Amino acid sequence: MSEAEDDVPIKTPSNKMMLIILLTNIVGLGAIGAFLGLTRSTPAHSAPAPERPRHHVGPMVPMEPLIINIGGVGESGDDSRYLKVTVQFEAASEVSKTEIETALVPIRSRLLIRFASLTLPEAQGTQNLLKLQGEVKQIVNQLLGSPRVAKVHFTDFVVQ
Repeated sequence: MSEAEDDVPIKTPSNKMMLIILLTNIVGLGAIGAFLGLTRSTPAHSAPAPERPRHHVGPMVPMEPLIINIGGVGESGDDSRYLKVTVQFEAASEVSKTEIETALVPIRSRLLIRFASLTLPEAQGTQNLLKLQGEVKQIVNQLLGSPRVAKVHFTDFVVQ
């Protein structure tokens, strides 16, 4: 190396400039830390979230699937459609479960008659299914002589 290159003075930042850079970094890091600390932590005095009431599911009584020929003109113009429906009854109690199980044959017979009277439009749509669940519950409770079925669940409902 030549002596001319060694004589070139190297500029170093002044003490004021170093102090400004250092303070800016400290303030910036403090702001980031405060932001993360406030957004991630929950206040210690916050009340616990109220628990949602849970639906108590009663004893279930399954019924074999029903396959029924339903009436009504379909979209393709033919007259006949098939409905496959599987019903499960939610009993009000264990005693009710036993009574429902004992009466499954007459219940199945009544439901076959009810489902066979459906038309295609009546077997489609959420509102119609909810209405039909209510009707099934009413039919079964009427057959049993008292409210033994708390809810009716359709686990299959297929129109073909």
